[in-house]
Amino acid sequence: MSAADDCLFCKIVRGEIKAAVTYRDDRTVAFKDIGPKAPLHELVIPVEHIASLAYSCPAPRDIPTLLTFLESIDPIELRLHMLGYYVRQHRRATPPEVIYAAAHGDLEAQRKLIRTSFPEDASWQKSLRWILSLEAVAAKERLLEIVHGWYDEVFHEQEAHVLPILERDVEARRAAQATLTPEQLIEACTGWEYVPEPGIRRVLLVPSYILRPFNGDAESGDTRIFFFPVSDESINADASAPPVRLLRLAKALADERRLRILRKLSGGSYTLQEIADDLGAAKTTIHHHLILMRSAGLVRMRMSDKRYSLRQDAFDHLEDLLKGYLQPPPPPG
Repeated sequence: MSAADDCLFCKIVRGEIKAAVTYRDDRTVAFKDIGPKAPLHELVIPVEHIASLAYSCPAPRDIPTLLTFLESIDPIELRLHMLGYYVRQHRRATPPEVIYAAAHGDLEAQRKLIRTSFPEDASWQKSLRWILSLEAVAAKERLLEIVHGWYDEVFHEQEAHVLPILERDVEARRAAQATLTPEQLIEACTGWEYVPEPGIRRVLLVPSYILRPFNGDAESGDTRIFFFPVSDESINADASAPPVRLLRLAKALADERRLRILRKLSGGSYTLQEIADDLGAAKTTIHHHLILMRSAGLVRMRMSDKRYSLRQDAFDHLEDLLKGYLQPPPPPG
């Protein structure tokens, strides 16, 4: 288990390069194009696939090396990465031979890929259709244009603000690594209850500034990559301000529907659909509430079956956080 490497795509995901983000979730990031081809042109990037490319970049994994690496990749190989050919979750949803044929331009395979590759995920479908609308060479040129553009026009002015946040978070996570098991550390970072998987020998944890409060995951060979929100303490360096975690807990609890969800979870673990059915609400609405509560550390999700459960320790810490903040500061000198 290790901290994130210093590469451009991870910087986009972590938020070191701050895009004009219009949408983000666990799988994709959408942002305004810096070279738009239409008045309302956005790009939807599949985070998990791009991150696996960044991980494959040779040392020293800095921006110039990554650009050179991307330029050297065969356009079809790059397209296979972007379509999820090397991600087990995608190969389970769509036979790998279909993804392979779609990457090579087979129209029937492309139609089948669109039908079978997470059709309920609107953001991924938008990304998928965008990738397939371009020839492989054109897709590679467009991706390189995006990366060069963000490197030249955005990155430098954001680095000084975001890097200290990420450095504080990495330092804190490495300190926690000495006292937690790998599974406990993953849950502390992501709120996901992770069970070791066959074929996975290494886990890479990548703190993210821009994806807050979402998580993300990717694969690269025998390595599982998790993106997780930087901690509240890493963001706020002002000792006199209320702890961001306290604010997040208070906000999470200050809603009737979220309290009802917590009450249900006090009796066991449930899927998103079961919670939505019990409360008579849309899955998208309940998912929004669960993300807020997971970000606050109130609930966890078991990755193997997507069941949510309560994290009792968060309630135990709430009183301590409040009392700690309300204590008067020590006198100067």
